[in-house]
Amino acid sequence: MALASPKETSLAESRAILKTLEGKVRGARISIFYQFGLLLVAIAMIILPLVYLAMIGAAGYGLYEYAINGVAIFKEVHRPRQAEAALFVYLVPLLAGAVLILFMIKPLLAPMKRGIPSRALKPEDQPLLFEFIKRLCTLMGAPVPRRIEVNCEVNASASLRPGLASLIVRDLTLCIGLPLAGGLNLRQFTGVLAHEFGHFSQGFAMRLSYLIHSVNLWFARVVYERDAWDEWLRTCEREADIRVKIFFWLIMLMVWVTRRVLWVLMMIGHLISSFMSRQMEYDADRNAARVVGSKGISDALGKLRLLYIAWQKSISDLGQAWEEKRLGDNLPMLIDNNYEQMPEDLRDKIREQEMKERTGIFDTHPAAKKRLRKLEKLNEEGLLRDEAAPATCLFAQYDELCRDISMDFYAATLGPAAVHSTFVPTQELIGRRETIGDSFVALREYCFGCFLFTRMIGPDPELLARAPEDPRAVAAELQRARAYLQQAIQVVRPAFKRYRKGWQITLAGFAVEQQFQAGIHARGISAEVAASMLESGTNMKQDAEMEIAAFEDGIRRRLTSSLRLLHAPQLRQRIPEAGDMLRQAHKIAIAIEGMLSVSEAIEDLIRCHQGLSALLAGVKGREEDERMITRIRQMRGSVYRSIEALYMRLKNTPYPFEHPNGNVSVGTVVIDIPPQRDDLAAVYNKGQIVLQGLDKLYARCMGMLARMGLDVEKALGMPPIMVPPGEEDNESDMTENE
Repeated sequence: MALASPKETSLAESRAILKTLEGKVRGARISIFYQFGLLLVAIAMIILPLVYLAMIGAAGYGLYEYAINGVAIFKEVHRPRQAEAALFVYLVPLLAGAVLILFMIKPLLAPMKRGIPSRALKPEDQPLLFEFIKRLCTLMGAPVPRRIEVNCEVNASASLRPGLASLIVRDLTLCIGLPLAGGLNLRQFTGVLAHEFGHFSQGFAMRLSYLIHSVNLWFARVVYERDAWDEWLRTCEREADIRVKIFFWLIMLMVWVTRRVLWVLMMIGHLISSFMSRQMEYDADRNAARVVGSKGISDALGKLRLLYIAWQKSISDLGQAWEEKRLGDNLPMLIDNNYEQMPEDLRDKIREQEMKERTGIFDTHPAAKKRLRKLEKLNEEGLLRDEAAPATCLFAQYDELCRDISMDFYAATLGPAAVHSTFVPTQELIGRRETIGDSFVALREYCFGCFLFTRMIGPDPELLARAPEDPRAVAAELQRARAYLQQAIQVVRPAFKRYRKGWQITLAGFAVEQQFQAGIHARGISAEVAASMLESGTNMKQDAEMEIAAFEDGIRRRLTSSLRLLHAPQLRQRIPEAGDMLRQAHKIAIAIEGMLSVSEAIEDLIRCHQGLSALLAGVKGREEDERMITRIRQMRGSVYRSIEALYMRLKNTPYPFEHPNGNVSVGTVVIDIPPQRDDLAAVYNKGQIVLQGLDKLYARCMGMLARMGLDVEKALGMPPIMVPPGEEDNESDMTENE
């Protein structure tokens, strides 16, 4: 679906937009009791960090007392061995206490992590936007932002400049997520901005809320953030001699206790501030409703959730495109397209789920149902009611701005790697995604949903390369294959289900076997159980294989016959692009043949990765168990060897689709480079990436061939194969492996 670029707003349209914000609305009044409650919460939030500082002071004083008085241990020392033992006993708590204090001070000095990068706008570049926001703030009696930024988030925020100076000077920054401008109309977009400014229309409440939010954020960092220091401590503990381990165990215990205490303080602070935060959301909604009406802000709230789902889908699309080192040059356009393509039944399910959500005691925002109910009771009409104008009309050179922030986002997320990628028009990315989506639909139709990653099939590349001597005989073979498949499908569907179930049981049995060998003897884990599951799963698979194999041969004959007919001159008259289709089909067939040659290695990787997952799931509390660690290392080695074998064998298989780097191999695209052999996390993650990548590539290849096959059958006048409705078994083996 093509998305039209926003047109530049004319002078007359600009004046009409600004005219809607003339006058002044009555702000939502905050009672003295509410402000007093906010003050009490702010005082409580200040006390909590002071408690933390007191803990640091107490730890420092205790360490000082120990250093002074602990030397008494040496008074009873008379022999060298006693002196060594006394020195060890004296130094371990002293050093552990010093390291603990350093870990407690560290969060006070650590810099804030940057979020999604934002780009500052200039008034001379965006005159209408700056004037619009100025008038909106004047209308609401809110401070005018000194700085306006844009980024790729599906959000907008108005915040004070970081630092204590913000408690005195109202230095406001407005950050606008451009996907909002692309996805909302002007009324809804204005409602979102008015909501943010509603938080800052009361100076006293604004400062107190800023203080509360800052303290909450700081506590979250202290409790949850981990950095190189924490990793150094864990590494030293793992590699140290048993005598030195005691020292690190003592430090880790004290750090853990400290963070538990801080977690309690954080939850107390979060609890006492959450109620006031929810009340502030209601007040901000009330302010926004007086500008755009209850309907305007209600519609905006409903659309925000859907746009966020579209954002998540867009990140997934970019992840798939990045496999081929492609990135869309306009991320907001991709988000808006995903929103437009969202099925109505999915939107209804999301809205229905949203209406079922309830407000928890720790929630900073009230549930959507309560917010909408309060807005409905307000029944405000608002000043800005026009829903025809898009929000993008406020921005000059909107598309160019979207491209700039997209590049900022990629650079911050991917680092230097983004510099070496190929940026393609987002419209091209959307077209590619739709083509792949169509091919998956064609694959389900072509195989009737009976399609397994662990049982690859594909046409013979050599047959596709040769023109058939008798096209009529090939067409007759195509008809016979279609007739067989139409009769066989109802019988085969249960066989596919049995095969899949047998594969699941086999994988589960292998996982149980690994856990037993690692020394896990929980209920249901034994050598007998593992052997029984492996035998049962294997028998179930073998029982279904004969029926499945005949059906798969029918699919192969149907596909090969239809693609070979692309050589026929009569068909080329009906399908002008038949030559290009045949060349593409031959490339795909070669790639599938390469993947077929490593099917056993793929199955080995699936089993070993499943076994490693089971071991890692049971390692908690047994980190020092030598039997468990040895088994994990062995299984890590098996996963690594499978990845390495796949890479070595697939690096000579040509990748069948276009790639920015030219002629590349399947191994290069799917695996890139094998991980470090001894890096457990890297090996585990790479194993999952390889399996998912091969699964998606095979499905894409077969989907493209299925699409071509259906086009050939349509050109020959063959109707779609009609089969009685039944439950489709259309998931790949990867589903069972996750």
